[in-house]
Amino acid sequence: MADAARSVGSGSDAADVGFMNLPSPVSVSPAVARDRAHRRRVRTVLVLVSAGWALVMQRFGRGDIYWVVGLYALAAIGVVTALQGRTLRNALRPSLSLVAIGAAVGVVMTAATYPAFWVTAWAFPDLAPNVASLYLAAWTETPATALAWTMVILAGEEVLWRGAWVEAWTPRLGLVGAGCLSVIGFGLTQWGSGSALVALVATVCGAIWTATRVRTGSVIPGLVAHAIWTPVLIFFAPVIG
Repeated sequence: MADAARSVGSGSDAADVGFMNLPSPVSVSPAVARDRAHRRRVRTVLVLVSAGWALVMQRFGRGDIYWVVGLYALAAIGVVTALQGRTLRNALRPSLSLVAIGAAVGVVMTAATYPAFWVTAWAFPDLAPNVASLYLAAWTETPATALAWTMVILAGEEVLWRGAWVEAWTPRLGLVGAGCLSVIGFGLTQWGSGSALVALVATVCGAIWTATRVRTGSVIPGLVAHAIWTPVLIFFAPVIG
């Protein structure tokens, strides 16, 4: 009996020792906790800013859109700069090579758009009238004013979706995952225009511009490509005269 008791006692002691040797939960330093909380706040704000962008896009086809979306784009740039100015500094730093990449992508995209449209319009005859109505909805200002606001708007889109969204979600989803989420968010926001075609084109173009962001680590190529493709297709050489 005594031996049995000692055996039980020793087993209990061993269990106690084993319990005490279990790894304790990993503690998180206050700095890491603050960083995680900040990232969560940034992601929440970016979702709200994007939702607001979708709301102002409802102005499309209902009057002048440029002042409304343009001012919102300026506000979005300000919010992103306040939240992520330091972390986006490298992604927004230009160089000749990055500008050259963006110019090449923009030229190729622009040149490819015309045959793509002609083939698609041949296959889907309703496309041409639909596109013509979109041009009418976009031509609500003098060309100079519309062009100036367009540059502001596309800069806001690049800073927000190719810049802030990718930067904020990369630690959680990885660079490619963050890029995919950015493309989806950009396309859904453009759906606010009420046009499935606008949303589709935005998703396709957004995927190309995001690919340049993922490939180069910079917003600049996508910004340059965007600044070539959009003005040319809307103002200088529309696919429909």
